[in-house]
Amino acid sequence: MIKICGLALNSSACAVILKGIKSSDELRGGLEIISVVMIASVGVASLSAIIVSVSRLAEEYELGEYISALLRAVGLGYAAEITSDICLSFGQAQLAGAVLFAGKLSIAMTALPLAENLLASVAEIL
Repeated sequence: MIKICGLALNSSACAVILKGIKSSDELRGGLEIISVVMIASVGVASLSAIIVSVSRLAEEYELGEYISALLRAVGLGYAAEITSDICLSFGQAQLAGAVLFAGKLSIAMTALPLAENLLASVAEIL
């Protein structure tokens, strides 16, 4: 987390410095995208340990289908959030909102089979 904080602070400082230069808008945008990609890659690398632990639990308790859907939903949420933030950085608020809406729909579609299984299980019990 310290690396991420350092990268974010350095990128922010560079963006503030570049803001004083009139012709640096494209450069600031590029700096921001590169910073986001670097921070996301550090975050994804740290997720590997979590995925290994969750996969072990899924095998142990036979929850593979549920864990798979959960990880897919989390991934969709992060992808939508990061993409939306990038769109907002470029002043595209409507596009950012559309990305978030599509991400939420994708997560709902991922969760739908799980909800169907849950309701079927409840119906069996009753």
